[in-house]
Amino acid sequence: MKSNLITKAVRYALVAGAATALAAPAAFAQDEAPSSNQNQNQNNTAQLGKIEVTGTRIKRTDVETAQPVTIVTAAQIKATGLTSIGDVLQQLASTGTALNTQFNNGGTGSTFVDLRNLSSIRTLVLLNGQRIDAGIAGSVDLNQIPIAAVDHIEILQDGASAIYGSDAIAGVINIITVKNYNGAEANAYLGMFDGHNDGGGWDGKQQEYDFTIGSSGDRSGVLMSVDYVNQSPMWAGNRTISKEPVIGGGPSSGSSGSAAGRFFIGIPAGTNCPAGVTTNRNTFSTTCDMSLINPGDQNPSLSNFRDWQNSDHFNFAPLNYLVTPSERTSLYVQGHYDLADNLTFTTLAMYNDRVSQQVLAPSPLFLGRSGTSTVNGEPITISGKNPYNPFGVDLTGGSTGTASTCAANDNCDVLQFMGRRPLELGNRVFNQQMTSFSFNAGFNGYFNMLGSEWDWDIGYNFGNNYGSNLEDTNGGNVSGIVNTQALQNALGYPGEAPCQISATNTGTLPGCVPFNIFGGYNLATGQG
Repeated sequence: MKSNLITKAVRYALVAGAATALAAPAAFAQDEAPSSNQNQNQNNTAQLGKIEVTGTRIKRTDVETAQPVTIVTAAQIKATGLTSIGDVLQQLASTGTALNTQFNNGGTGSTFVDLRNLSSIRTLVLLNGQRIDAGIAGSVDLNQIPIAAVDHIEILQDGASAIYGSDAIAGVINIITVKNYNGAEANAYLGMFDGHNDGGGWDGKQQEYDFTIGSSGDRSGVLMSVDYVNQSPMWAGNRTISKEPVIGGGPSSGSSGSAAGRFFIGIPAGTNCPAGVTTNRNTFSTTCDMSLINPGDQNPSLSNFRDWQNSDHFNFAPLNYLVTPSERTSLYVQGHYDLADNLTFTTLAMYNDRVSQQVLAPSPLFLGRSGTSTVNGEPITISGKNPYNPFGVDLTGGSTGTASTCAANDNCDVLQFMGRRPLELGNRVFNQQMTSFSFNAGFNGYFNMLGSEWDWDIGYNFGNNYGSNLEDTNGGNVSGIVNTQALQNALGYPGEAPCQISATNTGTLPGCVPFNIFGGYNLATGQG
């Protein structure tokens, strides 16, 4: 038994030695050429330098780590044609869905990164190994980092919460800027989207201009980069892929909040819907599901209603941005100085100003028991005393608006649902301006003690993010948003006239006028 083990050991040693000789013949040849002296060969051996591997903060030689780190170089970044670090990182297979500059519905012009779909607040973003100031929500806006100053990006696609904390559960992204730079460089980028074969023409113009200058020596270096980016908008209606709410869905994929309106009303048992409208009866209710024949009528009557059809859904998609506009100006300055062989001073300052905008289709009004427009948690109702109410009774969707109550009192109908798209209010427009400033400075070095080398660093970091909503042409922060309390006042509470101060005070609320929600909006004539 022992003899067999020895035989196997010798065999494995011979095989390993042969494999080594075959794998590196060039290395042996080079060793023999200069000299056969073994000491001289040892002196020629290269000394591997220490680096800090992203996700560990422990300096080691670059051949020791098995961390799953992906490197994106500056050349690869330029090849994408993208003007934001965030947009570049979102092209990675390991990156989940996160908000970016082009996100129109709910976006703020910021660009975040989300590794492995664990949320952007669980992805740590570093700049040269140091934390970047995040916003209030805890995510870092990558638009504040000028793309021209980036040397490469390291993406650790593994959790590092044990080293960095809970914001690194999904992974770590370390953006490394150019350190030693000599000379000056200017770049200009201009691009547009070609939609001639996809429902549109040239649009979404992109411009990016940057200038970088720097100088470095044996002990010091300084770098400055200025960057300007301007992204023009693209409308969703200009592309086949986005001109309908569902690709190829047709009219039925649109919204029940149409320009002509959808009126779904419960009426007392034994009564009928207006002429030309199907009366739907079942064990629990009697309802009318209607739309307008001639929308835009200022004095609607019961004869102006017909059955609601799938083709009446509203296609809101063309009224939205597909690519949102933004404008960014960035300034980046960094420097370092070696005070000694084992002591270095580093500093950087970064400034970014961004103006962005999102545009959505006019806000739909969804009233009634199944609607989403409420006042103090209660569904919005319509008074029977509203001069534009063709039904002549209160339309209520609250707890008192049951079919049995309305049938007993014969003074109300149940407002199950009402969808109305007030195009006369215009699109919903959101404007933002974000200004950010960061500064940090510190010292790092090493010393020998107890037979080992110890690394240390100390620094100061300051960051300030200031965001504001810009006023639009109407003088407000946003436009096209409905004040539901004002809407309820203009429609009238049950039993009260529109704009009435209260049930006991018949005076008129200042600045309030009755609202005609039944007239609809005529897309052909633009009348509402």
